[in-house]
Amino acid sequence: MYCLLPTPSSTVPAQAHCHCADAFDDLDEAIRNDVGPALSPAQQAAVMQGTAQLYNLARGSLDRQLQRFEEFALETCLRVPAGLMASVQAPVVDVEAPCVEEEEGVIQRLGSLRAQILEEREKMLTLQRQLAACDAALAEVGGEEAGLRQLASAVREKERLTEDVFVLSHTGARLQVCGPGSVCAAVFGYGC
Repeated sequence: MYCLLPTPSSTVPAQAHCHCADAFDDLDEAIRNDVGPALSPAQQAAVMQGTAQLYNLARGSLDRQLQRFEEFALETCLRVPAGLMASVQAPVVDVEAPCVEEEEGVIQRLGSLRAQILEEREKMLTLQRQLAACDAALAEVGGEEAGLRQLASAVREKERLTEDVFVLSHTGARLQVCGPGSVCAAVFGYGC
């Protein structure tokens, strides 16, 4: 994840940079796995940005120390004349900036995806609560099945009652008045 390119025009061993980058990769992984789940996305981004800054500081210090060691070794061990020494003041190019910007973009996207996951999880929990309420209502209706059967039976009885009312109303239409105050039914054979 961390850039492994040595400083331009440096003869510092690339392996030292690899070890430094590997150490910070391990640190980032440990933070993500051990501490990361307890942190908010913003806190995680801040921690990752902090480790990136630490890496840049450590790498700068490593470059300076290795450059000093190289100069010492060239002057003492190899006895290179001072005039043949390469310029130490080479321009420093910040190779880390694109890596940090890219990482920040990935961290922001990751935070956005985590927010979407939390939102979808909340929707899922809401739907599960609604499903549980529907299941409870269905169970309650299932318990009231006997009551529903009684209601259906009463409705059937009401249909018969309606038929009875119809017959009685037609029979009542055939009643005749047979004198003052008396009513006789032609159907029942009462005479006047």
